[in-house]
Amino acid sequence: MSHSISNIIIKISSNGIYLNDSICLPWKRINFKASEHITEDLFCLVRMVKFNKDKKKLFVEVVDFEGAHNSIFSSQSPKYEIKHLDFDQVSIYKLERLILYGELDTLDIIETNLDDSEDLRIIFDFNQPLSKITFKAGFIETTKSIKGFSRQLLVKIVNPSILPEYDYIKPYFAKVFGKKTITIRAHIGDKNDRSTYQFYSPEIASINDELINGIKRLELSDKIKKPKITDTDKSLFTADEYFDGFEAEKGNRVKKSEIELLTEILELKGIRNAKQLQYIAAQIHNTEHRLHFTLTPDFGFLFYYSGIEMHHYIWELLDSNATYIWSLEKALSLDHFFDLVQQEINFIRRNGRRMYLSYKDQSDIFFSKVNHSHANSSVVDGFPKWCALLNEKLV
Repeated sequence: MSHSISNIIIKISSNGIYLNDSICLPWKRINFKASEHITEDLFCLVRMVKFNKDKKKLFVEVVDFEGAHNSIFSSQSPKYEIKHLDFDQVSIYKLERLILYGELDTLDIIETNLDDSEDLRIIFDFNQPLSKITFKAGFIETTKSIKGFSRQLLVKIVNPSILPEYDYIKPYFAKVFGKKTITIRAHIGDKNDRSTYQFYSPEIASINDELINGIKRLELSDKIKKPKITDTDKSLFTADEYFDGFEAEKGNRVKKSEIELLTEILELKGIRNAKQLQYIAAQIHNTEHRLHFTLTPDFGFLFYYSGIEMHHYIWELLDSNATYIWSLEKALSLDHFFDLVQQEINFIRRNGRRMYLSYKDQSDIFFSKVNHSHANSSVVDGFPKWCALLNEKLV
């Protein structure tokens, strides 16, 4: 396996774990104990997952259990002082097996008499596809055929954070985990006694509110990049119409407002006109009116502003170069105005913005545009000028 800047070679010995020929962390600073079982040094390639500078603790996972002792190990030099080393649970389990039994054939059953008692302990682990996992209230279930068992094992792993609705978002778990499987480890005291079965999965254990919020951001990003259009004649959508699918699947009973959804979208990285969107949402948009979303030609937002003389709809697309404004005298119907704006956006969706800019003078409503001057400049701040020009038009 190739060595990269995020990987290092460690030497596991009876004294502790060496980071190079001279730096050794004693076993009391490692999150598993195996010193009494080590008869010869073991070199492994590990991936550095994260580092806590305050505690000087390095978190790692083993990626190769047969790392060769070569010049890389001897020349390694930590950037920061390391006092503690923490392995993930799967690595600990496999290292224990390798140290105790000298093998990693994890699909075979191992029956051991570790404590010189009459009881046998059966230990094994396996990878299970997410497609075969069922999410239930507070736990997951799956089944597995294992050598030495006459019946399929019913595997149950408890995690109070899990909801049945997570079954609908399995593809996003695969993205977060970086694989389409989970690792399951089993400890069984008696094949015939279900109460002695214990199962653990690091992936299932990692599911919490923070991970679900990360999945939610992925889902939002996907909806923005690859919107699913079910009605080809419709150009404007409410949050209920477009985003409720994921909220329902997540099991949320309190629905989010359009502004809350806008806030979550703006938290995604790399939105060039985030400042403009935040200003319109906070300072211009009339919150008594619903915020609408457009999916094509690009993902965007349609805001409403009630001026002294005119109604205004303001259209701001993600990463766009200009703000579009449609205006209509207040004496006329707002519902009719909304229908007219939807027709304008449908025209743009079908024919493009360039053609619309030459067609707009034939429209029944007044159109204006404010460019995002110096949007990409690191020297000139074009926002104040944009802000002034926008407010001039909102009469």
